[in-house]
Amino acid sequence: MTRVTDDDEPGIDPDSRPYLSLYNEKTEQRGYARFTGGWEMAETLVLQNAYVGGLVRADSADVLLYSAERFDDPRDLFVAGPDLANPARVTEINPFIDEVAWGRAELVDFVSESGRDLQFVLLLPANYEEGSPVPTIVYTYEILSPQMHLFRVPSERDYYNYTAWTQHGYAVLLPDIVYRARDPGVSALESVSAAVAKAVEMGVTDPDAVGLIGHSWGGYQATFLPTRTDIFAASVAGAPLTDFVSFMGALHWNPGIAELSHWETGQARMEVP
Repeated sequence: MTRVTDDDEPGIDPDSRPYLSLYNEKTEQRGYARFTGGWEMAETLVLQNAYVGGLVRADSADVLLYSAERFDDPRDLFVAGPDLANPARVTEINPFIDEVAWGRAELVDFVSESGRDLQFVLLLPANYEEGSPVPTIVYTYEILSPQMHLFRVPSERDYYNYTAWTQHGYAVLLPDIVYRARDPGVSALESVSAAVAKAVEMGVTDPDAVGLIGHSWGGYQATFLPTRTDIFAASVAGAPLTDFVSFMGALHWNPGIAELSHWETGQARMEVP
């Protein structure tokens, strides 16, 4: 696709047809498209309710390979021609998966307490019976809905393993949080409280058995939110920010510098010293 002109300036051959990644943030569908001649339009080649990625081309043949996975279906590799039509699956990872009780993922629309349209991922436990409220773990960070289709092998050594939680009978709620500058804790509360209320309304979440877990920036929410609401029966915070003021001048162990950028322009979004 690369073209070198007479003056040796690199460029893109206008006669080529580059591939494009497709992502619908409202449905979490992913796939690939390709420009038609002239680059004026693109043709959708693959679009699935799955996490589709990793498109590569063989170096000596017009053959392409990509991967696809879902929460309940391990990642497999697919091979196809230039138009990605009739892809052939060339791997079968964990063929015994159908013999194991597994949960499923749903994408749910909700409105935050501040009136913002948002979404959350709801991971239902294995063998879930519709209409039966179950204990629910809420995991917080920022925008988590893009993780909907990621397959996670259950493991007791992975302490934030959503799949392991669903195997133990918990529903898992991953709410999208849009933080408001200089007011991160309250803006998180506005999103999380509304998401939990929606899950209770759906009949999935037992309102008396809701737990909260977060790590690092999510750990700040796991320490802050229980001071503003009583909807959580328990909260677990990993590596949290517990003193938001002293955090600004703290030295981060990894780069060895003060957390000024993290505070002003990073996740804290305080905008000023």
